[in-house]
Amino acid sequence: MITSNPRDICNTPLAEDEQASIYHVLSNRFSSYLKQDESLQLSCFREDVAAFIELQIGNGDTLYDMAFFVDNINKQHDHPVYLLVEFVGAVLDEFFEHDRESFLPLVYKVYPFRGYDVCARGQVRHPDLEEAANRLLEQAGDVPEDIM
Repeated sequence: MITSNPRDICNTPLAEDEQASIYHVLSNRFSSYLKQDESLQLSCFREDVAAFIELQIGNGDTLYDMAFFVDNINKQHDHPVYLLVEFVGAVLDEFFEHDRESFLPLVYKVYPFRGYDVCARGQVRHPDLEEAANRLLEQAGDVPEDIM
């Protein structure tokens, strides 16, 4: 169970070349599943024995937003980022294999993976609708503080 925000634990961005390499691995493996107007975006962070990956797949209409975290890696045997990329690949295999119907829970859930506890969560967002709703609220003069 995660008791704090993984970004507070793992906030050092991966070097650009490492992140680009991970992007290319995932993009090459899964680009054939993307619709013509969709893209894959990711941000990777690491610390000595931890890694955090944020991944988005989609477009302005529908966006699959996912987050993955692993901590307490035995770095003599495993690299936290590569372990997490392997887990992300397994999740995306299932995600696309089941026509995007298989998805992660809204709150972090722990998944055992290669002897470690990997935490993952996801949500489906609709950015275009969110933006339209925010405009309507703004026009009505009823703007919640957390959206501005």
